[in-house]
Amino acid sequence: MAGLGAALGAVLVIVVSMVAPRPTASDLLPTTSIPAVDGVSPGPTVATRSMPVEQVYGRFARGGVVTSGGTEVDVFAGSAGDLMLQTGRVAAADVFFTGGALPFTRWLPSGRYPVSTLHAEAPGSGDDRIAAAMIRVRPGDPLRWELAVTAGQDPAGLGPGEFVGYGVDSGTGCFASAEAVEWLARAGSGAWDLYSRRVEAAVFPSRNELHSVADVPIGDPNQLNVIAFASGWGDGTYPSYFGLDAAGQPLVLLTDFQILDGD
Repeated sequence: MAGLGAALGAVLVIVVSMVAPRPTASDLLPTTSIPAVDGVSPGPTVATRSMPVEQVYGRFARGGVVTSGGTEVDVFAGSAGDLMLQTGRVAAADVFFTGGALPFTRWLPSGRYPVSTLHAEAPGSGDDRIAAAMIRVRPGDPLRWELAVTAGQDPAGLGPGEFVGYGVDSGTGCFASAEAVEWLARAGSGAWDLYSRRVEAAVFPSRNELHSVADVPIGDPNQLNVIAFASGWGDGTYPSYFGLDAAGQPLVLLTDFQILDGD
């Protein structure tokens, strides 16, 4: 696991500037060794002064011009594909460490649901960053937001400004069903190598081309998939939130990559 992390850290360089040139596929290709399934989640992280989650959610509908790191960017929503949830258990993870992800303790309804991504582009730069990713399972706007946690994480124990989230070490996150996670964890290195090559082909379709979103089949008999997306400015720890209705039922699950400036 340490070797894989070192390798990824060495070859996956995501430039922080919104106007920096985008890396090529040869810069970004990771190793394809199957990661250990240790169930370790990052500890509490102090939030930056980024846009509140309810405002990030609102930008999916109305887009507009905001700032990111002090630079004006155009934000707009795009479709990333539909995610299959066999039982409604869902996880968010680094796309190359999916086999070790823990599902969130709150379940979504089972079914196939659309995933949207919130794009942020600095005018004239050609640089496309993903500010947030969202699964919608019911219509309507959330009335309150709940931090998504995995087993053993207690939001009541967090200090002011702290959150828990999932770690990214490859510049690319994803949503996946618990069944997809479990299949990848037990399928063996051959199946993991095939999955990794599918991720690479979807995200890096040619040597100098990088896609910011991808719908990737994992190769199992049930045709499960993951929805992958670039993680904001790159590596880090990112929180996810359930948007709930008046009855406390989830309408959306949103991961915020914290690149949009708050007030």
